[in-house]
Amino acid sequence: MAVVSAVSAWLGLTWATAVALLGLLALVRRNLLRRRLRRLARADPDSGRDQQRAALSRLRVLLLRPCAGDESTLEQCLVSIRDARRSFSIEVAMAVGADDDDALPAMRRAEEQLGAAGIAAAIEVVPPTGPNRKASSLAGLTATRLGQHDAIVNADSNADLTGYDLDELVAPLVADIGIGAIWAPPAEQPVRDCRGNRASIAVLGGSLHAFGLLSGLDPQGLVGKLFAVRARALEQVGGFAPLVDYLGEDAELSRRLRASGLEVLPAATPVRAMSDRCPPRSVVDRHARWMAVIRAQRPALLATYPLFFCGTGFMLLLGLLGLWGAPAVAAGAIGIALLGRIAIALGAQFFSARRPGIGAALADSWIADRVLLRALVQAMSTTRVEWRGQWLRITPGGRLVADGETQPSA
Repeated sequence: MAVVSAVSAWLGLTWATAVALLGLLALVRRNLLRRRLRRLARADPDSGRDQQRAALSRLRVLLLRPCAGDESTLEQCLVSIRDARRSFSIEVAMAVGADDDDALPAMRRAEEQLGAAGIAAAIEVVPPTGPNRKASSLAGLTATRLGQHDAIVNADSNADLTGYDLDELVAPLVADIGIGAIWAPPAEQPVRDCRGNRASIAVLGGSLHAFGLLSGLDPQGLVGKLFAVRARALEQVGGFAPLVDYLGEDAELSRRLRASGLEVLPAATPVRAMSDRCPPRSVVDRHARWMAVIRAQRPALLATYPLFFCGTGFMLLLGLLGLWGAPAVAAGAIGIALLGRIAIALGAQFFSARRPGIGAALADSWIADRVLLRALVQAMSTTRVEWRGQWLRITPGGRLVADGETQPSA
């Protein structure tokens, strides 16, 4: 038994050290990426800052706002482009999938307010052409507009652009033609105080899964909350239409851009995403859907979840089991597991535009690991997912179909 205990201690120490080093790597690489993107966005004075500003002012940018259903912050988020920072002209195109969608009243009020502010805005009803309704909306909105713009920006319906520096998002596309898309890591902003919103913030603002931190490890992962893509690059990969059969349309877009030789990079600044997920179950479902995307479209990464994202409890258990056989090693495993997890939470808070705090980091660690473990079990147990009332099924190869239908032909 002493041997088993000692082995447990060494396993715990090795695992905890690996996760702590991975967290450190994420922090360092995210900081380096942020510096690079800010250099590209602002340009060095000796290399032509005035020329870049002039180029930005000539850009024609299309902002897409796919909507589905009424949300408490929908009108606020749609109007927020009025208060974003930008140097270029912009046209706003909003879409729903049916003419009886509950989002339409808020969209019409937003259209009126944007028009009064001198921003061209239009609403279109875009019937779904595939199981992914968001991708269908994006494809419909760009079907006749793509050739009229230099860059396409997508902002999801809960992305609040108030005060956001869109120049920082778009300028790297001007500065480096080797970059195909820039995406902004989302930072959760709760609409109200409830358990679900607290859980969502813990995962996306206090764990290694926080996209502001995760982007240091996986910069080309493209999270589609807010992203800018060069119009020609989008045309080169076939536009949004081929993405309607994928649950993770953003992940598939990134894969196609990279396959065409273009970089996909995270923006320096996160975008505020209004969170109103009060039922805790909805938070688990949301992350189970994300893991289902990983399982279908990037299966090699799925094992990283139990190993690096939500394994703190197991590391502590190994350390406790090792106290008899190798007490010093076990104590090291427990200490590194705890300190490493808190450091990751603090780093995630910082890169998610939250004020870092030890108390919040402890709470984030406990809540986030539980949510991610439950989501992982759910994602591994079924290929069916639910999105805004629609049941979908992920078929082999990552293709998406409405539940009960057969797989579409390639």
